[in-house]
Amino acid sequence: MNKRVHSRSAFNRKQAVLQTSGRFGGLAFPGSGSGLTGSFIWGIMSVMMLVVMAGALAAARAATYQEEVLADSPLVYYPMDETDGTTAQNLGSLGPYVDGTYSDTTTMVLLGQNSASAGLGTAVKLASGYIDVPDLGQGPLDQVSIELWINRQSDPASGEISAIYTTAWAGNGLHMNLKNATPAGPQFEFAIPAGGAHPQFFPMWPTNEWHYLVVTRDGTTSAVRVYLDGKFVSEGIKDAAPEFTEGEIGAWNGGRNLNALVDEFAIYPTVLSEDRIAAHFQAAQLSLDPPEIVLQPQGATLYPGDHITLSAAARGQALAFQWFKDDLAITGASNYSYTIDPITLADAGSYALQVSNVVGSVKSTNAILTVSGGTKPISLISYFTFDTGSVTNTSELRNEVVGRQNGIFRDATAGFAPAPAAISTEDKVVGDGALQLEGNTFLQLLEESSLNGLPAYTFAAWVKVMAVGVDPVVGIYSPDSFPQAGTLQITADNNGQVQATYDGGGDRVLVTPTPSDWFHLAFTHDAAAGVTNAVLYINGVAVGTNVADIPGDLGKASSLGSIGWGSRLWGLIDDMRIYDGALTADKIAALPGLAAEPVTLSFSRSGDKLTLTWNFTDFILQQNDSLTNPVGWTDVAGGNTSPVTVTIGAGAKYFRLKK
Repeated sequence: MNKRVHSRSAFNRKQAVLQTSGRFGGLAFPGSGSGLTGSFIWGIMSVMMLVVMAGALAAARAATYQEEVLADSPLVYYPMDETDGTTAQNLGSLGPYVDGTYSDTTTMVLLGQNSASAGLGTAVKLASGYIDVPDLGQGPLDQVSIELWINRQSDPASGEISAIYTTAWAGNGLHMNLKNATPAGPQFEFAIPAGGAHPQFFPMWPTNEWHYLVVTRDGTTSAVRVYLDGKFVSEGIKDAAPEFTEGEIGAWNGGRNLNALVDEFAIYPTVLSEDRIAAHFQAAQLSLDPPEIVLQPQGATLYPGDHITLSAAARGQALAFQWFKDDLAITGASNYSYTIDPITLADAGSYALQVSNVVGSVKSTNAILTVSGGTKPISLISYFTFDTGSVTNTSELRNEVVGRQNGIFRDATAGFAPAPAAISTEDKVVGDGALQLEGNTFLQLLEESSLNGLPAYTFAAWVKVMAVGVDPVVGIYSPDSFPQAGTLQITADNNGQVQATYDGGGDRVLVTPTPSDWFHLAFTHDAAAGVTNAVLYINGVAVGTNVADIPGDLGKASSLGSIGWGSRLWGLIDDMRIYDGALTADKIAALPGLAAEPVTLSFSRSGDKLTLTWNFTDFILQQNDSLTNPVGWTDVAGGNTSPVTVTIGAGAKYFRLKK
């Protein structure tokens, strides 16, 4: 920088000499020549040379990050370089009209933090505060790009959301969130209430690292594209265009706070090209770290028709990804994750991910994928016992299947916030508790996309409906957003009916009446077309059938004890199970609590006293001196009630239970 200033100063001095020598008579110009002609030519050449030098120096100077951003005409651009005050200055085209406001600059919002590089100035730490963004007054933006630098300090809690940038939750409002809703970790979500499902992108970038995030939406294709550190990482579809009403960076309505450092937030009314996104990133002049893999891909044993997403997580900046199968690069597999759907026998092999940047590269361990040609066994894929030992903290209930999502107990009277889980001592099956619901609580089952598209499944649970409350219909099990094709909803109503609606469009299996005490409810579904294969069981007996010809989507966020966080059940639920296949009638009848319990006769001895105990009340204890004398069996005194104590005498004595 000093050299460039010095050259410009020398150039200005030469210009001054020529200007004072504007009249040539008798004046000598500085230089080696004598007389007018030589001096004049030298002066002209000096000026030209210095002009060329100055131009070359200007061309060689790389544009700053701020210059690159402003060159793309953002509506909003908050550099966040303030060190005091509550105003976040907007350098975008909308000017001070949309200056942001720091909610608190003492404890919740901390100014003057170190950013990703010195070229970005300072950053802001959002501990529990946010930056208020005024209404941009633009209406829905069909073409839009949003960018920021972010260093997230922690993940949201299981089942929770941290807001990166939000506007109103209605119509075309926009929510960019961190959403912790999968077993493998948090996702980035681009949510607009209108326009269909919300694109979600996984895996998340690591905590405690600065990363450059850009999201674009192209209205001509509805494509939402996500870029990390200047490189494209994933794509989804969102039909609705976002509208930028009053919003917040780092929160939604003052809640769902983001624990992160943020910097250089900008909104553009255009879709930034990949070249421009890369130029912004490069202008930050980062010192890149070599890549490091922090989560290795995991193999599996699968069957033809299954699907799998292999994924890994890596630290570093400006990363590139390449998946290999049996040491050969897979064409087009250049993302964090690699999905195979459907699995075939040819997909068996060894898979690894190579992560690289300009500093170096690293390869993951091998994930071995085995594809079996045999018949796929039915597996238990979700299981909640609802015993006291399954409560992992005050609001989280453990899923006993390793790798599956736990459930979050929520209270409608507290704004659906997580609440201390209620476990009743009235247990139905082996254990010490059952889920207790009192008309204002329910258990949220978190989204697991791997449970969507199941060709067959079984849902089973013990249920005691104590009251349906003020609603004519209450949910026993229901997706949070219904109807959706392939989802399952099981309800009870004031007419004494239990019904299973399984396709999101009205197809159902109905049973009347609702049992008045504990009952076992099971629903099996097989998507083989043209077969009566949707079956509802009560206490192990099939009570209704219908035809189900579409795969089941049980991976949507759903609830036990409510319908879409409303219409809540008053009652008890125990031993909830989901299988990845349709159990046969005999397998349903053999589930815990339904299977016929064997009669057992046991004894203990103390001196000459023998105490006999049995497990059913409708049996009588009998005795005999010889097994070869079938008519020698007689009832033991008091033998119609367990236990019975008898005195041991001389000789042999045999005992049995008679129905």
